[in-house]
Amino acid sequence: SELLGKNPLNTEFLWKRMWDIDRLEEFPLYFLGVPDIALWDIKGKVANLPVYQLLGGYRDSIPAYASTTSYDTEKEYFEVIDASLEEGYTSIKLHLRFWDVKTNAKLCRAVREHVGDDVELTLDASAIWDYQDSLYIGRVLEDLNYYWYEEPMREFDLESYRKLCDALDIPILAAECSDGAHWNAAEFIRRGACDIMRTSTQYKGGFTGGMKVGQLAEANGMRAEVHGHGIANLHLALALPNNTYYEDIVVDAADIKSKSQGEIPFKNGIVTL
Repeated sequence: SELLGKNPLNTEFLWKRMWDIDRLEEFPLYFLGVPDIALWDIKGKVANLPVYQLLGGYRDSIPAYASTTSYDTEKEYFEVIDASLEEGYTSIKLHLRFWDVKTNAKLCRAVREHVGDDVELTLDASAIWDYQDSLYIGRVLEDLNYYWYEEPMREFDLESYRKLCDALDIPILAAECSDGAHWNAAEFIRRGACDIMRTSTQYKGGFTGGMKVGQLAEANGMRAEVHGHGIANLHLALALPNNTYYEDIVVDAADIKSKSQGEIPFKNGIVTL
């Protein structure tokens, strides 16, 4: 009812109203962005322009990285990675099983050995470790020349993130699921608790919040990598100059082969709108 009858083009005002209501209602994090995405869609229809151009329009296409799911064996990881490289992806992100750190370290080493030194690898730990285990894996990843190390711990442990950033040279990517959009992102930056910021439409309050987080990171000399696949996040990725990739979830070899016939145009590792 707070949104009904309001001017849908006043996205900043309506975004702020959602946060005002959230103070007492405590909406699920992803819910905050749903009205904003719909409102920006209305803006795009009124202007007869794609949303990414209304947001700034930095590029019309962007490289995609293959973001794996979690598999039971090294062989399954290798099959998905090989299919991704054959389809044109040049960067692979691993999601791990809930194994102990030494088993996961063995997998990270095996993947690097499998693809060689020239393929870009990143790791998303999905917040499964404490500081000690995060430090252990981080040193392994540095030795293996992984490109970034994502979300090893829960986001509310800011002091441990600060210590990890101080202890490691590999860039730490964090704040994916932290509440508070740019307000909380600012706290990560003030504390030195990440080297790369996460932004998205689903966890940062739609396009309005996703852009605020991305521009805050840019103002502090940081990249803001867009989390998650889908049309809305692709628009955000195309709008932000300090975002590097579109995250493309890959499930298995058949899924990877179907990418070129999917909703989002994909060819030779590049997605386009």
